[in-house]
Amino acid sequence: MTEKVIIIGSGPAGWTAAIYAARAELQPLVFEGAITGENQAAGTLPLGQLALTTEVENFPGFPLGDLTAYLDSALEEKKRQMMDEHAGQGVSGPELMELMRQQATNFGTRVITDDVVDVDFDAHPFKLTASDGSTHGRPGELSGPALGGEVQEPGGQRVRGLRRGVAPVSRQALGRGRRGRRGGRGGRLPEQVRRPRLPDPSP
Repeated sequence: MTEKVIIIGSGPAGWTAAIYAARAELQPLVFEGAITGENQAAGTLPLGQLALTTEVENFPGFPLGDLTAYLDSALEEKKRQMMDEHAGQGVSGPELMELMRQQATNFGTRVITDDVVDVDFDAHPFKLTASDGSTHGRPGELSGPALGGEVQEPGGQRVRGLRRGVAPVSRQALGRGRRGRRGGRGGRLPEQVRRPRLPDPSP
């Protein structure tokens, strides 16, 4: 199965990329990382380093206020039950990351809770190998457990030149695309996210 967008990592950059890609109907797949003792010891569990932070006062959109009711209504009940009680006046790191994850999945982002241990850049589309041995990316080469599991990720580690949070995109999956308005090559966006054509101002 060829994926259009695969995002490695589940820190703020990873979930932001997933939200934008999902809203553009690119059906992103996020490897959020594995929940393992090794990742815990390294401080690289899913949701990135921000999940280890307490109150976050400088993230836009969270002025002083009690977020308890919002968190209860925005997050899945099972996730909310596993979280600490909300404390303080701003958002906490774990709360912010759970909210970002929820927003991404609300738009259809699929999540695999595993680490990516290898990326093969030799051919398009790229092939990724997870720590469970499953492969993702090239036609007919999907193997291993079904998509949709949940785990956490080593944020900030490098995987053969790829920094977590970067989303490799297969040009073949998106189509070879024409040269964009700002230069560079890219695939065509779905119809509903393309800019409307403006009327010709000439008489």
